[in-house]
Amino acid sequence: MFREAGTAVPATLGKGFLIDNFSSFTGPVPPLTVTFNSNGGSAVASQTVPYGGTATLPTAPAKPGSTFAGWYSDAGLTNPFSFSTALIVDTTLYAKWALIPAIVPIPTLSEWPLALLPLLLLGFGTQRVRFRR
Repeated sequence: MFREAGTAVPATLGKGFLIDNFSSFTGPVPPLTVTFNSNGGSAVASQTVPYGGTATLPTAPAKPGSTFAGWYSDAGLTNPFSFSTALIVDTTLYAKWALIPAIVPIPTLSEWPLALLPLLLLGFGTQRVRFRR
């Protein structure tokens, strides 16, 4: 969007961005950059969007031991980002991750001697035990 000096301007271009005071502004509004902070996950390329445009949902990043849980507009991960939001400033989005719970297998009866071996090697079970009758 541009205007000639001295011509009328709309009051706002987006969320409260007033341009009446920019009487010498001429030319197009520069594009905006959307940066993705994957918080330890695989890299996500930044995007260039026009003023008032929307970002495109990128392919979800990957992180070992975690599941991707969405993009957030704040580093504290409290405000989920909507990709239908019209952008008026450069924006950084932050990835949220949910840990994948570890699965600990329970030994079968045939595996019990192997499961107890570390305990025996560490001295557990070497104490004399007295049984009462």
